[in-house]
Amino acid sequence: MSKTGDVRACAAGPGVVLDVQAACQPHKQNPQAPIDNYYEAAEAITLVGQLELLEQSPVLGRLLLLGHVSAAETFLRAILVGLLNVCPLSRAHAGTQMVPFASLGYYGEEEVAYGLFDGTSLAGAGEVKKAVKKLTDIDVQTSGACNDVLNKFDQLCHLRHAAVHAHGSIGTANATALGVVSSSGRLSLEINLARLHEAAMICRSFAQEINQVLFIRTFERWRNAGLLTRDYPVDQATFSKLYSLFRSKKDSESKSLAPRAAYDALFS
Repeated sequence: MSKTGDVRACAAGPGVVLDVQAACQPHKQNPQAPIDNYYEAAEAITLVGQLELLEQSPVLGRLLLLGHVSAAETFLRAILVGLLNVCPLSRAHAGTQMVPFASLGYYGEEEVAYGLFDGTSLAGAGEVKKAVKKLTDIDVQTSGACNDVLNKFDQLCHLRHAAVHAHGSIGTANATALGVVSSSGRLSLEINLARLHEAAMICRSFAQEINQVLFIRTFERWRNAGLLTRDYPVDQATFSKLYSLFRSKKDSESKSLAPRAAYDALFS
């Protein structure tokens, strides 16, 4: 009787057990606005992308592209969760959405809305628009600067798919969506320093445009619904919660624009 199990087509794998508990550490809360948390995450990713390292390893560029898109997705989740916490209109609109029961114990009361995103990807313009509308009832523009940035972000998401699922090989659907063709057959994703910086800037613009659109549209809705009275002493606490959620203290323009000055400018 032949011993087929003794004939190996490759070496046997090492018997390693992943220490999952050690890999999963407590999440560290950051009190900054989501946009500033995004800036820090993106900067940390960009610093890893040194020219020499990218030239030595084509894998690194793909991983850093994935990091930038992931940071942008994380920002979107954070800003939507924050908005659901401070905006009664968005909270009422999202009131029928279902979250897993375990989310309350896992995330806590202030972050339970993260449960809305469990098992959900926001890597794509369509997914972004759908999530914003579903949770806030705000329509992201189908024209203008925000739409342009969303289309560029959508392209990055197709490239991200190749990086995550196919070791850089670009599939037919992604190639078609990107509008790229090759007379020599299959295409592979190559991210050098220039492409990495382009991806970083697109993700940055995506975060900034979404941040601004949600801020202005929420302000307009609050104003139209009578949640703001045009009397700053009366509105100070309410407006400050909104402004603090969206205000960057890293960007010089918004850093120097105090809540009262922003309030007056918006009502002028």
